Amino acid sequence: MSGPSHHGKWKADGGAARRVDVKLDAGPAGARLHGRVDDAHVEATVRRGGDGEVLLDVGGRRVRATVARAGDRWLVAIGGRVHEVARADGVDAVEGGPGSDPFAVSPMTGLVTKVHVAAGAAVAKGAPLFAVEAMKMEYVVRADRDVVVDAVKAAAGDRVAVGAVVVTFRA
Repeated sequence: MSGPSHHGKWKADGGAARRVDVKLDAGPAGARLHGRVDDAHVEATVRRGGDGEVLLDVGGRRVRATVARAGDRWLVAIGGRVHEVARADGVDAVEGGPGSDPFAVSPMTGLVTKVHVAAGAAVAKGAPLFAVEAMKMEYVVRADRDVVVDAVKAAAGDRVAVGAVVVTFRA
């Protein structure tokens, strides 16, 4: 069974854009990812793990990653570090385009240290929504567009997993 293809320029953590041309083919035991990143050939077996994990087998080495979509970017947690991946070529990264998600998610597993908004609050693009801390690193999640907060699903002091919905927005 043939799966989705991903083409274009992507960048991670605000770094240099990389040319990506990969295809994901689904099978009964998982999926096979193959293609090119810049001039390098890429090949991996991909399976779903527990708790939102993705298991990649790359050249005999197993890599565990947790992936969460956050608006027009992806948050990828590997080996205790969270990487932010986004399109670098101006093409919408996800169906529905930037800012189409009715929620904001935690970029990492950790402790909510501050919630900057409340239900009913009108929030401008770029304003802080909440902060999450793990291993002395704090990540402030900001609104990716002008929104009105529908609900806050976590409070300061709560533990959250990567990809957990913390704030929802009104339609």
